[in-house]
Amino acid sequence: MPSNVGPRTMPDYESLVQQGIYDLGDGARVFAGQRDDPFYIDLGAVFDTLNLRAPGVDQLSGFNVHTIALEVPSSWLTKDGKGPSDTEFPTLGAYANTYRRSTNVMRDDDDDKERRQGSGRWVQVQRLANPLVNETIIGTVDKDRWNSLDPSKEQRFLGYYLKPRLALALQLVVGLDTGCTPFGDANCQPNPPAPADTTLAAFNRTDLVNILLKYSPDDKKLSELLRLNISVEPTALADQERLTVLAGDNAGWPNGRRPIDDVTDIAVQVVGGPNYIAAGAGDNVNENDMPLPDTFPFIPTPWDGRDHVHGNP
Repeated sequence: MPSNVGPRTMPDYESLVQQGIYDLGDGARVFAGQRDDPFYIDLGAVFDTLNLRAPGVDQLSGFNVHTIALEVPSSWLTKDGKGPSDTEFPTLGAYANTYRRSTNVMRDDDDDKERRQGSGRWVQVQRLANPLVNETIIGTVDKDRWNSLDPSKEQRFLGYYLKPRLALALQLVVGLDTGCTPFGDANCQPNPPAPADTTLAAFNRTDLVNILLKYSPDDKKLSELLRLNISVEPTALADQERLTVLAGDNAGWPNGRRPIDDVTDIAVQVVGGPNYIAAGAGDNVNENDMPLPDTFPFIPTPWDGRDHVHGNP
């Protein structure tokens, strides 16, 4: 669908959106077009070594994203082709990746304008499953390597999950002991007060490994995937909790990921530990700048080109 130019050109943009929704049969439908960016985060504060502030600033406010929204029956995705109440394989795993040509040659054409020509095989240069893994768990020295591999190679990066750098950064910046793991892991050792042990030797975050890298705690194969157990009853939009499992709503991240889920606060609190959960730690941005709709494509109407406003000018 065309982008939302403004109220004079497109006085009823959502009616255009309805024209861009296509029925694929069997209850499936698809939409491709512009929508509001539903992710909310104080990017500057988080990536300035957790220089959190109150109030936080949603630095994605007023921005739109190109969206492909796809709704399909769950039976299309399960291994045995059955729905949530009948399938023996209710947990789905997914990730997204980006490829580019392995070689880029810069040349000048006849008009002395630079031209780039790609050649060689396609290689993976980025991947994404669970939010903030690349940014806050994988160490800088290994980010390019991590992005080039598929999730089945996650065993190579196990140390980053057992000894998360985000937990150490929280300790050093905030000065609050993280305590033990938030899920009562029997193997947990309390983290020492900062900066007594900057080697992370006392960390043993097997709970993070179980949550992010396994289909079940007994699973021996590690893979960093965004997992969704479709047998968990969905929560209606009006009843969804932004802190998901931390607020008693098991239908959100890390069980899948909904637009409302405050993955920044959840990550800070879960990786930080019980003391950070008790303190309600986070970036102090608690909702999107546009209300979420409860109808397909489930992402808010985009800001128009004339009247869009950024919360972080």
